[in-house]
Amino acid sequence: MEKDYSIYVTTQPTWSFVSAVRDKVKEELKEYDKEIVESGEIAASELIENAIKYGVSSEDAPVVEFKFKNENKKIEICVVNGIESIGSIHTLIAFMEKIKNVTNKQELYIERLREILEQPTHTRSQLGLYRILYETEFDLTYEVKGNKLTVWAIRIIN
Repeated sequence: MEKDYSIYVTTQPTWSFVSAVRDKVKEELKEYDKEIVESGEIAASELIENAIKYGVSSEDAPVVEFKFKNENKKIEICVVNGIESIGSIHTLIAFMEKIKNVTNKQELYIERLREILEQPTHTRSQLGLYRILYETEFDLTYEVKGNKLTVWAIRIIN
């Protein structure tokens, strides 16, 4: 499956990995206009950052995996990381369920910003997935198998 991706990288989660991935995505999307390139960089960065912040090394996913492909006007970004348990990602699951039927991505984003303003002492903004959904036109989906979380960001280019 990894051979289908133009970028496939595994690593122990480090912050330097984020900028390296951004550079690779930028290079892969250079044929597109600036908005699409920046959207790809945002989606990739936010997913990698989540893997670093919230992921763990598990038997099912000992390292963070980043996969990217751009073919037939479809950009697919995939990040895999370990999790402690299904219970440890309840916020992610709640968000993914919420976006399944959302018709107004902007309203969802603004709602999250209001929540952050109302609870400024909350240590985690958890704004990254909202940014992907609203700012980049990527759609999000996920899968949990054992102690492995896979999150995809997919955008169809018209």
